[in-house]
Amino acid sequence: RAQPPAAAPPQPLALSITTQQLIMSLPTSTLTMAASSAKTNGTHGATAKNSSNILNKPFWDFQTREIETWIRQLAPGVPNTGGMLFPKKMDATATTTSAATTGGAALEKEKAAKAEVEAKSKAQTAVGNTLVSNLIRALKSASLNGSSGGEPNPKRLKVENGTAENGATTTKNGGGDIYKILDPSFAKSNGVAGSDLSPGAIVSRITLGGLVNALAGVEGGVVDTLTCIPISAATDAAIMDEAAKKEETKKLMEQTLGTAGGLMLKEGVRLGRGL
Repeated sequence: RAQPPAAAPPQPLALSITTQQLIMSLPTSTLTMAASSAKTNGTHGATAKNSSNILNKPFWDFQTREIETWIRQLAPGVPNTGGMLFPKKMDATATTTSAATTGGAALEKEKAAKAEVEAKSKAQTAVGNTLVSNLIRALKSASLNGSSGGEPNPKRLKVENGTAENGATTTKNGGGDIYKILDPSFAKSNGVAGSDLSPGAIVSRITLGGLVNALAGVEGGVVDTLTCIPISAATDAAIMDEAAKKEETKKLMEQTLGTAGGLMLKEGVRLGRGL
């Protein structure tokens, strides 16, 4: 009996869609989120424009502008994430049905509550902008590899007269990491207290202590890069008792950082942990 012809083996589908096309086809695209976040948080137009450049680029190779874009396109207001740096977008025109129906005192009370929320949102946005600026400044200080925001220079950068070849500022003694964001595991650049790694490479392996120092914007840092303990408590040899050290640490964690929008140090640690 004649056998039916064997069916041809299934051929793999030819996928011509690119990663960028796939991302752009999502209901809420990365670019839309970046543009919306930039508008909400007062981001410079260049930040939203650069968001398309980071879709297919490894984080390790990010320069400072791309890191700022990445931070600002995180969903704002989400607990335990980098989105905590900025508040959720509020609809200032929305009014509850009960207040609109009742009118009078109820409506005025809701308007006052919204005005208070809006004021807090603006204040949080201002603090977020300050923290991002501090982070970018610290990365430019620590990275001797393309920290001006452009493409990294493949050649080793020279440091002369306190300024790196790429424009990064260094301290008088030739050290670039003036905000103390690099822990001891980072290889130093030719004896200079800065790294040949790109800003993205630094952020991808930075410790919590280093990140807190970057957000704080205080020269010399505010916490130990490895332990995230306030520097005074970590280095004060006079405090030998563990209970006294804990009490001193708690006290220092509540100090206000004028360079970080008036945040307490413990709040800076919380935001750094989220980021």
